[in-house]
Order: sequence, then C-alpha cells, then structure tokens
Amino acid sequence: ELYGLRLAQALDPARFEVTVLALWTHFLPIERHYAAELHERGIPLRVCIPFHGSLRGDTIHGLVGALPHIHALRPHILHTHTEFCDLIGLALRRTAPVGALVRTAHNMKEWRGLDIWRRRTETLYPLLCDVEVGVSRAVVELLDARPAARLLRRRARYIPGAISAERTVALRSAGAVRDALGIPHDAPLFGA
Repeated sequence: ELYGLRLAQALDPARFEVTVLALWTHFLPIERHYAAELHERGIPLRVCIPFHGSLRGDTIHGLVGALPHIHALRPHILHTHTEFCDLIGLALRRTAPVGALVRTAHNMKEWRGLDIWRRRTETLYPLLCDVEVGVSRAVVELLDARPAARLLRRRARYIPGAISAERTVALRSAGAVRDALGIPHDAPLFGA
C-alpha cells in the first residue's frame, strides 16, 4: 500500500488528477494515518468495503464495490498492486471505463500456494495490462521471462521501491540487525 500512496503523492497535481481507491480497509491506525496524509495533500481517498477476513470473498466484494467508483471517476490510468488487487484490475479493465492498466509486482513469487492462479495470471497480465512494473530488477527479470511476455515482446519497467532491503541489510552487521530486531545474539535463526 505504501508504494501506491507514495506514488500518488509524488505525481504532479498540475498534470495528474489522482484519487486513491482502496479496495478494502482493516480500520487500522496506520490506515487512518495514511488517509490523513492524503487529505493534507488534497488527494481524495475512496474505500470500497471493510475487510471481512476472506481474501477470496473480499476480492469479489471489492470488485463490486469498486465498480461505481470507477464508473464515476473514469480513470485514464488504473494502477494496481498485489495479486488480488491485480485480478480486480483485470476485471475492471474488461467491465468498466478504464484507460491504461498499469500493474506493479512487488514479489518474487506471486500467488504462494495457489499455482493454478499464478499460471493463469502470468498469461493474462502481458495480454491485458498496458504496462507492468517491477520494484526490483529480480522481479522485472521474472516478469520478462514469462512465456506470454516473451512471445509478445512485452518488457516490464523497473521502478525501484522506496526501500532497498539488500542495501539496508548490507550496511549492518549481523549483531546490529539482531539488536534492531530485539533478537538475542545467541538465539538460533531459521529462515523460510
């Protein structure tokens, strides 16, 4: 979410009329903080539905909730982030007045545990998205390696995320990272 919010805030208001459309809300304090930031900058925020705890069910409700907003806004560019929101973007592209569809991929592996969805969307995204963006070079390489992207000669754009995890970790010793995270120096660590 932060990537999309920072992008919305960075766009020149003289050239772009930006509205942030949140598909759902969890009613968290950080969401209220972000809403206040957008309000201070004069960027409208619209929320479709409250999150009920089921990504699949809330994705369908988010799509239904987004339709009236998209019909009212008639965006020239619809920019989506994350797997479920990207699916809603694809559906909106087919059913609502949307100009260009821009999708930003943040993860090296999308649809964890749902390989059938990964296979379906890796074919659909190059066909239906006008632009795909990766927040790291590794993500861009994965996007460009998909068979549909290669066949269509569709290349993803690289727009780095605001935080370089590799650079941040490289600047710290293992002990400093443990201290920052509150992990004792003698505690074993396991990664997944």
